[in-house]
Amino acid sequence: MRGIVSALLFGLTLSVWHIPHSTSADKIVFVCFPDGQAHSDLCTINPDGSDLHRLTKNQGSKNFPTWSPDKKQIAFRNSNKLWLMDAVADNVIVLKKEYPFFKRPAWSPDGRTIAYGGDFRIFFLNIQTRKETSVWVPIEFDIRDLAWSPDGIRLAFATKKVLQERDIYVINIDGTDMRQLTHHQAEDRYPAWSPDGRKIAFVSHRNVVGGGIFLMNADGQNVNELTNTGESYPSWSLDGMQIACTVRLGNRGHVAVMDANGHNLNVIAEGNSPSWQSTFPRLAVHPLEMLVSTWGAIKSDERTK
Repeated sequence: MRGIVSALLFGLTLSVWHIPHSTSADKIVFVCFPDGQAHSDLCTINPDGSDLHRLTKNQGSKNFPTWSPDKKQIAFRNSNKLWLMDAVADNVIVLKKEYPFFKRPAWSPDGRTIAYGGDFRIFFLNIQTRKETSVWVPIEFDIRDLAWSPDGIRLAFATKKVLQERDIYVINIDGTDMRQLTHHQAEDRYPAWSPDGRKIAFVSHRNVVGGGIFLMNADGQNVNELTNTGESYPSWSLDGMQIACTVRLGNRGHVAVMDANGHNLNVIAEGNSPSWQSTFPRLAVHPLEMLVSTWGAIKSDERTK
């Protein structure tokens, strides 16, 4: 019995160690301009600024690189198409031949679907079958900046009503229960869920012309300003302790990492649109829950002997 429990504890310890310390989980993918080139490429980098690696070396205007939940693939837009490639830039394929401009792809937590916005609709593209479905959204303008909630139930997005600036909304993936989270005369965009689903970071121009990153509860309450010097494109770390973002230095964009409270902002590379973790996949059973469940099964089994 002790041997079984020891093996179980050892295996779970390795699993717990592996999850937060995975090399891929530490990487940030972003739009880069290597060697001062006019066209953009995709690069990865560690959050401390080390190990800058260029993934693509071809022409085109690439934008919105987005990690899959398992960090094995990257979706991105290039030349009016939606592309998918492995994390090491192999097996580059076209997912959708006509993909709209300014539409950030959003991965579902299970990694099976990519959602993106359109006029009056949200589209869902199945990665395996390439079949596409959609739901109607009761709004007067186009839908942008989709972000899937960690529980897979809701989508946050930015849109606007006629003669108004964009605000942040949430909606169930079946198109029901749409709610407006922000109500401000300045533009709000680029929502990003925290890993626990309790917070949403977003970009707002309410206090500065160039914008800044704000944080609110998932129900739209308790809006707090984190930065106010032109930061944009927030993307959370897997542990929820930090946020990557784009900052403007002169006329160039740079990728930076800061604490989740807005402190200790550190510029790590020239570029923009960082993706640290697109969604936050949960284990079917958490290692600690698995340990408790298995230990209970062992004790129950002992009582039946």
